[in-house]
Order: sequence, then structure tokens, then C-alpha cells
Amino acid sequence: MVYVLLAVVIVCVVVFAVLATSRRTPASNDSVADFQRHLNALSPEARRQTVENYPVVTSPIEETEEQDDGT
Repeated sequence: MVYVLLAVVIVCVVVFAVLATSRRTPASNDSVADFQRHLNALSPEARRQTVENYPVVTSPIEETEEQDDGT
């Protein structure tokens, strides 16, 4: 009985080790490069290019406040 339990534990450990090593692909080893690319995308220089592409939109409330002379 002890040998069967030991065999099952060994088989489970081997299956776990095979699954753990098979999930590591060369593409998943680029975690540092992915992190640096993510940080670069969040940098002010990268955001500045996308913000400049949007037109300035004013709300109708802001337009009426600009036209109001305060009297």
C-alpha cells in the first residue's frame, strides 16, 4: 500500500514538473523586455503624441461662460 501511494506521488510530481517546464516558451522569457516596452508606452513622450492627435473639445457650458460678460 505504501509503494502505491509513493508511486502516485512520484507520478504527480513528474507530471507537474513536465507541465511547468512545457509552459515556459522562449516568448515568455521576454518578461523584462515586455515590462520595459510597457513603461515606455506610459512615458510622457509616448502619451504626448496621442494627446496631440485629439482636437480640443469644449462643452456647451464652457462656451456660454466664455460668452457671458458677467452682468
